[in-house]
Amino acid sequence: MGSSLRNLRYFIIAIVGASFMTSMAMVFYSSNSRRRNEGGESNLPEDKKDIQKRLPPTDQANYLASTGASLEEPSTPLHINEDYLPQVNLPSSSSKQVPTAKVLVTTSTVTVKNLRTERIEDHEVRQQSSSNVNLIEVGTTAGANRERNSTHPEDIAFCPTFSQGRAGALDVNVTQVRMVDVEKDMSSWVSEGGCWKPSECKARVKMSLIIPYRNRYEQLSILVRNIHPMLKRQNLDYRMIVIEQAGDTPFNRAMLFNIGYQEALKFDNYTCFVFHDVDLIPEDDRNDYGCPSSPRHLSVAVDKFDYRLPYDTIFGGAGSFTKDDFQLINGFSNQFWGWGGEDDDLFNRITAKGLRLTRPSLRVGRYKMLKAFHRRTSKADPIRHAKLETSVDRMSSDGLNSLHYIIENLTEHPLYTLVKVDVKDALAEYNKLYDIEN
Repeated sequence: MGSSLRNLRYFIIAIVGASFMTSMAMVFYSSNSRRRNEGGESNLPEDKKDIQKRLPPTDQANYLASTGASLEEPSTPLHINEDYLPQVNLPSSSSKQVPTAKVLVTTSTVTVKNLRTERIEDHEVRQQSSSNVNLIEVGTTAGANRERNSTHPEDIAFCPTFSQGRAGALDVNVTQVRMVDVEKDMSSWVSEGGCWKPSECKARVKMSLIIPYRNRYEQLSILVRNIHPMLKRQNLDYRMIVIEQAGDTPFNRAMLFNIGYQEALKFDNYTCFVFHDVDLIPEDDRNDYGCPSSPRHLSVAVDKFDYRLPYDTIFGGAGSFTKDDFQLINGFSNQFWGWGGEDDDLFNRITAKGLRLTRPSLRVGRYKMLKAFHRRTSKADPIRHAKLETSVDRMSSDGLNSLHYIIENLTEHPLYTLVKVDVKDALAEYNKLYDIEN
């Protein structure tokens, strides 16, 4: 009997102890849960909480539903990566004769006006985030843009200087050809305005090819047929700009080069400029048109001169400058009306600024000069030699900073951009300066 009572007592003590431990555990759990909630922590396990934070709001709900949890905290707005939002970079103001285009940025309420009529994809069209933007739609658009622009120049490697299709010495075709036939051959890859840039790699150089021109349409078609494939093989991001002098005023080759430089910068921020006569056809695509050095004389061996350099200081025909160097010398002189003198004046300018003229080898810098359709519309400048004596004195006030011209027309043809200019007022000022009768 005594043994039975002891066993009953032990059983009761065990039950009371277990009940007490259960109560204490419940109190502890309740208190700890309350402290976590007051501290703003989620009831999700730590690993699930981290996953939740890394997901956008629309995916958070799906994740929580799949884990059996609930989204107790309000979702935060989707973070927008501004690198992928459309932006708009406007080119410089254009002449009144240039048609305008409107571009609507679909992810905002901004409308852009007065863009030039060049292909809009040649510019990065972006716009900073603005009011009235749907954040979820922008986030979706940003993701789509990242996938679509996986080959954007910012994401790909620089191009080699020359493509694998480089030929070296070229079989130059100088036979007459109709421009319309050249357009048919090249319209599949040359953009309107005479533009091209590589798509599989990022061009190392943005170059503008500038050609002074008047009444030599047949020569222009031959040059266009030969020069575009060569520039493409050099992996350049380029535009071909033809500057036509209107009227019957004496031809001013140097001034047209200056005008071409100014007009090119209204299209894009070019860093390399090639100044090129319309009647010179390059014979070797290893002749680098991407300003590997500056200033650089390109046409060192012309068939007219038996592929030899006529004299050491010549800088005519075709040459290139970086933007900085061309601005340093204030461009060409504007005072050489008629034939001759402007290239020698240019050499005086570069030496005065301590620049060193470079050239390709005679084997690489070879050119054919077109003899057919070679119409000379101006006589030689009778006082060109006297003006060469004052080259250095004039260069600070005669050049890019003293241009006077009126744009009559600007047209983006399939294979080149044509800018037709009136320079009569500049000639009148020149005649007054040198006391020349009209």
